[in-house]
Amino acid sequence: MLLTKNSDGFEKSFDTLGLDEPIMRALERLKFTRPTEIQQKAIPLIMTGRDVVACAKTGTGKTFAFLIPLISRLKSHSGTVGTRSLILAPTRELSLQILEALKEIGRFTDLRYTLIVGGYDYEGQFESIATNPDVIIATPGRLMEILAQTQFSLKKVEYLVFDEADLLFEMGFEEQITNVLKAVSAQRQTLLFSATIPQQLTDFAAAGLNDYRLLRLDTEYKMPDKATLHFLLCRTSEKVAVLTLVLQRFVKGKTILFCPTKQTVEYLIHLLPLLEIHCIGIYGQLDQKARKELLDEFKESKGNSVMVVTDLAARGLDLSDVRNVINFGFPQNHKMFVHRCGRTARAGLSGTVWSILDITEKSYLGDIAFNLDRELVNKVPQTTDTVEAKDELGYQYFDPMRAYYGRVGYSSLSEFV
Repeated sequence: MLLTKNSDGFEKSFDTLGLDEPIMRALERLKFTRPTEIQQKAIPLIMTGRDVVACAKTGTGKTFAFLIPLISRLKSHSGTVGTRSLILAPTRELSLQILEALKEIGRFTDLRYTLIVGGYDYEGQFESIATNPDVIIATPGRLMEILAQTQFSLKKVEYLVFDEADLLFEMGFEEQITNVLKAVSAQRQTLLFSATIPQQLTDFAAAGLNDYRLLRLDTEYKMPDKATLHFLLCRTSEKVAVLTLVLQRFVKGKTILFCPTKQTVEYLIHLLPLLEIHCIGIYGQLDQKARKELLDEFKESKGNSVMVVTDLAARGLDLSDVRNVINFGFPQNHKMFVHRCGRTARAGLSGTVWSILDITEKSYLGDIAFNLDRELVNKVPQTTDTVEAKDELGYQYFDPMRAYYGRVGYSSLSEFV
């Protein structure tokens, strides 16, 4: 029996959710010992057939919260022509992650599923649609291209999911989403899952929600509870030196380094190995095979390793053991800052976010303090500080409810420049 405790302290298990035996077998195989909070709240509600908008921070189990009811509803492969479930995601990487999760939770069923995303040849995707899949996982652009070139119908879709829903709207997929809504059954159940939800649900109402329930486990723009923030101020010409200092002296474990452009990624993945810093680089223009291989290499790496990326990896990727995030260039808004930070401090571990800012970016500090409700403390972390408390990897402990900042001067950088 898979047990957890509800808010009243009484034992609660997956058994109480009314799940079918194939799902329970899959959960046992995955060694899922307890449903997460979003799963406890969302699964029973979704299984009633209600439309749902669910908001919870990254790493809380949102994917299985909509896949488990999907398997429960579809049960087995249907001989009737037409897919019965459609899951839309904003990126290929997130779509692939959903597919892998679906394979695991649906392992003991005969359900058929296919992936429709850019980066793969059309012929293979035409062939996969011809197998009459019960579930399609797709990005909006490629899905509409496939539908335009075939007579495949979505009229049988009864279970429609928008994952990372707010990003789908923000990325300009309104037209594709409108066309999808016209193509699916009017009797469908619609679900929207995301880490953040705008204050107004105007965009979500446009997705065709009917008498929906809102589940909001976290306030918008909520930082991971165990993420400590450090802001290092320097001259523009010092940023690479400060980055080197942080990588060589402060970080342990896996690190995601966010850069503003593809050119910056390419520059750093050539520079850092010269300083004996192991790294890989991922950006949007890489073909799908190369991106997957590099991501797998990072996932399997041990010790200190760095993945240098654009905002491609800011959302949705399941990287639970990332201990550091470095912002080499500040994102355009604090919402994206939160998503970047959400790559660390997952699965109960602590994490650290380092943001390297030049004078033109200093104003972002005030935005962060105001929007994230974190006190700013003027102090540059030093390895020589005498602090008794340490985290899991032996880091000096800093109160994660504060954000630390300070100027890095030439005296600190002299041995690195």
